[in-house]
Amino acid sequence: MKSKPNPFRPGYPVDIKNFEGRADIIEKYSNYLNQSTFGSMENFFITGESGIGKSSFGKYLKNIAINKYNMISIHIYNDGIGDVESLIRSIIENLLEASNNQPWGQGIWDQFRDHIESVNIFGVGIKFKSQPEDDAIIKDIKTGFAGFLLNLINDIHDKKGIFIIIDNINGLADTPEFVNWYRSFTDTLTSKDNKTPIAIMLLGTPKEKYNLNCHNISFARIFHTSDLAVLKDNEVRNFFVKSFKELDVTIDEEALDLMVRFSSGQPAMMQEIGDAIYWTCKRKIITKDDALLGIFRACDEIGVKYLQLTSDNPITNRKYSSIFIKIGRYFFHRLDDDTFNEIWWDLLDNKDKLDFTDFFTEAMKYDLLEYDGDKKEEVNRFLSLLSGDEKKYMGYLILRKSNILNFKGDFDFEKNEIIQELDQIQNEVFRDFLLKAKKSQVLNFSYVGEIGMYKFTNNLFPLYCIIKYIESGER
Repeated sequence: MKSKPNPFRPGYPVDIKNFEGRADIIEKYSNYLNQSTFGSMENFFITGESGIGKSSFGKYLKNIAINKYNMISIHIYNDGIGDVESLIRSIIENLLEASNNQPWGQGIWDQFRDHIESVNIFGVGIKFKSQPEDDAIIKDIKTGFAGFLLNLINDIHDKKGIFIIIDNINGLADTPEFVNWYRSFTDTLTSKDNKTPIAIMLLGTPKEKYNLNCHNISFARIFHTSDLAVLKDNEVRNFFVKSFKELDVTIDEEALDLMVRFSSGQPAMMQEIGDAIYWTCKRKIITKDDALLGIFRACDEIGVKYLQLTSDNPITNRKYSSIFIKIGRYFFHRLDDDTFNEIWWDLLDNKDKLDFTDFFTEAMKYDLLEYDGDKKEEVNRFLSLLSGDEKKYMGYLILRKSNILNFKGDFDFEKNEIIQELDQIQNEVFRDFLLKAKKSQVLNFSYVGEIGMYKFTNNLFPLYCIIKYIESGER
């Protein structure tokens, strides 16, 4: 198998020839790109969770823009850039790379030649200088970005338009600067009589989109938006069959069923499973055992790369391994769910229930779980106030399924059955616990341990737990 190049690229956009699915959304945005070449500015916002294939979709659409519609197309991998001036610097560097040695690129190079710090023989790795006079150029372009784009269009007569993809907008979503700048230059462009054959696409998570809209509620109105869903089973199946066919390798039907099921339509998992099997399978046919070995190996990679489940993460403590496995056991037959219910809760033993508040707190820090209810912010704030001992009492309440946190009046410490079981020191800690609960307004609704209150925020997390459950051999 290894006598041919590995077709799988975990962590990178998939090769164009191996791109699978998304036919409807591709057609939708391909039509918008075509519309932009007639002089109508188009703005796209594509959302999806980490690992769902946003960058691959952007790469595929970029290829359409270049080869079908004859547009200049650049893909900015933002990588945490948090200010507009750094983004503009990256846009210029990508424009210079795209136009290097191109007949239509002479005007761009003439404009910025004196501000280029370095360029290698392949025309990539171009860096814009950062001297005061260079920074002044960037600031001027930031202020007049609409004019910069219009001048660029006027200089490239043999191209039909410009397509800019801004990928990974997490840093830009934190402050209003990006939103206000974006609205300002797009309003300027659309208010002019000039034709503006420009399309811009933002790629981000739903949370990042929400944060941007919070800065300016009118921001979302200018975009065509789509949320990338998981791929269909037949699309996942086609991807594996086509990719391994390049290697002259066939897949046993039982093995293929496992690979499709445990990919769960997640492109990141598909890439990891394919890559793992590429490196571990030594035959020309992939068997069930090969598939399982690849799935287990892919699970570990997903845990580290996408879920931050590294050895220094407290949630990987061995005391929580039983909770991981039981979450996996619950979701083994419920991959379409994203919320826990009482069936899952009954799978936990007493120790698991006592440990769950700590587990939930750590999972919340790493954006794996969240409270699923109207009082999410109050609950999160309340949990952050608790000490280690107090969290144990939280687990104790959950274990007892007490309604203690439903009360709205004064609490009678002397008569409550739970209090009677505590010694003096425990009683004092528990009183502090209740005071914090009351101050956080948690006491005005159902107790924090109520079943059905926890929800996944990363769709790869239940998949990870399911595979850990299979790997444990507890079935």
